[in-house]
Amino acid sequence: MAGRKRSSKRFPSHIDREKLPKGIYWDSSGNGHWYISYFDAENRQRRMRVAGSKAALSDLHRIIEAQAGVPRDTFDFIAKKYFESLDYSGLAASTKRGHKLSFRFISNFRTKQSTRLGSEPLSKWSYGLAQKLLDLFAKERGPTAANHSARFARRVFNWARQRDYVNHNPFERLKFAKERQRRRLPSKESYFSVLEFSKTTGYRYLWAVMELAYLCRMRGIEVLDLSDANEMEDGLLAERRKGSRDNITKWNSRLRRAWDSLKVIRDEIYEKKGIPIPINKHERYIVVSRSGYRLTKQALDTAWQRVITDALNQGIISESERFSLHDLKRMGVTNTKGTRAEKQQASGHRSAAMLDVYDLEVPVVDAVEDD
Repeated sequence: MAGRKRSSKRFPSHIDREKLPKGIYWDSSGNGHWYISYFDAENRQRRMRVAGSKAALSDLHRIIEAQAGVPRDTFDFIAKKYFESLDYSGLAASTKRGHKLSFRFISNFRTKQSTRLGSEPLSKWSYGLAQKLLDLFAKERGPTAANHSARFARRVFNWARQRDYVNHNPFERLKFAKERQRRRLPSKESYFSVLEFSKTTGYRYLWAVMELAYLCRMRGIEVLDLSDANEMEDGLLAERRKGSRDNITKWNSRLRRAWDSLKVIRDEIYEKKGIPIPINKHERYIVVSRSGYRLTKQALDTAWQRVITDALNQGIISESERFSLHDLKRMGVTNTKGTRAEKQQASGHRSAAMLDVYDLEVPVVDAVEDD
């Protein structure tokens, strides 16, 4: 028995279905329109309207032919080449995510003619256009996000110019948006309030991560790098990133309690999930997810934001007392007793200039003594 023929009441009568180009689809909603499906920079599937109901079959073929490849003389093209390069593949995962996000904002920005900026010819990318774009992004997304996008675009154009894809970089003479310098120093009261509150949440590891970050003056990602190999007889070995010097923080009761708590949580997860304990100490990470694998920086950031938001909503701390996980390193450096040289040794910073970013202690000096 032959199958029932699909209804075509809403399908344009002047279009032969059998001759439709591959990759174009009909949407009968409203007055009807043609669209294509694609994946954006974040690998999410999107739809884009490309023609109205009166478009001829030849128009649809031309549209698909144009979509078949990214035109060479566009920002989309040089960005695509950059994303395929070794320069990009060697970046950290968080940096890659930031670059993809910046690309999406720039490429999908609509010009006055309602065309995507990413598909505009590179000959139209001037210094003035780049500055206007940054100024607009600063208003819509804030100065920090705008500067990140501009730096990404500058990097892509520099990469492309070195390989003769372009002969100029419209982003090299930018006046960047002024960013607010935020050097927050949590008070001990707000720190302990969040610390105790975090123990009541589902993130069992968070309070101990806070203690390690504060007591050892570490970044959050450095805490996640810790494994059983960092546990020394006299203290905890901090293997620091961004060129800082490694050092060992001597054990005290708080540091030992936080460390042992993380080991207990991890071992419970290993046993529950039936995960064999790695023989190599370097593979036995101290902070693990519920699945037993090393906790990612993205997961830690998500947990932190949820706990801080809940703490604000429940009045545990006020908005003015809000702080980030990274601010705990600043708090630890500032509260370290001793001379500046001793603080610099404790923080692992290689220069006094970097210490200034983290040490917010106000020096107490003697008054001038007249002869």
